[in-house]
Amino acid sequence: MNISNFYYTQSIYSNNYSPCPSFGAHGKPIDLKYIIKTREKYLPERIANSVKEVLAKDSKNMPSLLELHKETYAPLLNCKTLDEAKQLFPEFQTIDTTYQFQNNCKTFRSLNGKSVNEFALDMLKKLWAEVRNKDDIAKDMGLKSRTTLNWILNNINFVAYTNIYKILLKSSDKEMNAEIASKSSAWNLLHSDIIRERNKFASKKHKTPEYRKAQSERLKAYDIEHPERKEKIGAHSRKMWANAPEVKKAIAEYTQSCPDYVRVVLFKKMSGKKLTEAQRKIYQGYLKGFWNKYPELKKVLSEACAKAKETK
Repeated sequence: MNISNFYYTQSIYSNNYSPCPSFGAHGKPIDLKYIIKTREKYLPERIANSVKEVLAKDSKNMPSLLELHKETYAPLLNCKTLDEAKQLFPEFQTIDTTYQFQNNCKTFRSLNGKSVNEFALDMLKKLWAEVRNKDDIAKDMGLKSRTTLNWILNNINFVAYTNIYKILLKSSDKEMNAEIASKSSAWNLLHSDIIRERNKFASKKHKTPEYRKAQSERLKAYDIEHPERKEKIGAHSRKMWANAPEVKKAIAEYTQSCPDYVRVVLFKKMSGKKLTEAQRKIYQGYLKGFWNKYPELKKVLSEACAKAKETK
């Protein structure tokens, strides 16, 4: 039995290798190349153009999306009037300051004596130039939450970036992305029951033929765009198995003890041919049976995999 081919399928099964780039996973910030390639449609036009200009220079020390955003909209901080800001950045032309807030109402008082024009300019500086959090701004204004702030902004047709773009900004920054990752981990720990049910639902959905077909097509498309993936898997496999000879031996022994029909399925899987539903269940049973018989080898394989990742 070819151990390298076995590992190809086993690594996918064990989640030891992720074929597609993860979005902000494990607190690792995403870079401009990934953003422009996979998330361009979520970027403001001015920022998308700036990103392309930076990438065209092929600089080794590229800024993060957050740094590029702040640099792009920094001129707002020097603007004295809203008209000046609109002239510099035409994308804000649709802001309408003709809305009349009722005198002495709480919302009107929250403007702290500013005219609507002054308020709009202040929000452009805080939200676009400084990328401040709406919750903090609302607190500074004496509002209970960002909901009231959003109500005011909506009434003046304020131009805001989308939540997805906001996440991209945070995910491009090392500290902010680490904060997102830590908050997500903390929430998951506190709501383990919800996570468990969500995983069960996802697992059932992933077992449908429609989902598996779509996933297979996505992987094939990704392989065409990134032929280096197979090379990376192969190199990782060789390094890992060199660190886990006892697991190789156990796999060989376990496979020899399996019935002929199981080995037929294994070789069909390794050759890249599509398995029938019945054969897929046999293959899953083979993997489950192996790990049930050698549970202590899970740690050995995991350590070998980690060591292979560290070795360049």
